[in-house]
Amino acid sequence: MDEAFRAEYKVLGNVFGKFAGDTCRFVAYDHYGVPAFSKYKHVLLFLSYYDGKLYHEKYQYFDIYKTRNGRWASCGDPHRFDKAHPGDVVAVKLKFDKPVTSDLSGMKEEQVKRFFPEQFYEIKDGKAYCRKGAYVEQLFEIKRDGVLEARGIF
Repeated sequence: MDEAFRAEYKVLGNVFGKFAGDTCRFVAYDHYGVPAFSKYKHVLLFLSYYDGKLYHEKYQYFDIYKTRNGRWASCGDPHRFDKAHPGDVVAVKLKFDKPVTSDLSGMKEEQVKRFFPEQFYEIKDGKAYCRKGAYVEQLFEIKRDGVLEARGIF
């Protein structure tokens, strides 16, 4: 059984489609409770209209961070959620306004290797530091050609 959540987010930019407002209101359904995207300050969300209302495409999001060149990007393997549709997008070295890190305390070595592979992260002093990832335009491309196409949205 899914729970429904009403969400309101400030729009900092639009990657695809037409949305003229500076705030979007939508409904998100989640089987596991509070949607995971809600724990991040900035997210790339995938939203669709159905019967005139805006809905979050279930489980589809990326946590994103501002880069030194003024763009937005996410850390790690850009295909980590869409392995079935690898496409041509590859991770690139990124420099962020502020270091993007994850605390590894309490994680087993196997978990660290699985969730923070060394080709994308530097592991130091109990933290994973982002080294590589992808910009939002490429992340959109992966979702568009993968799960969103499979769902009949594209």
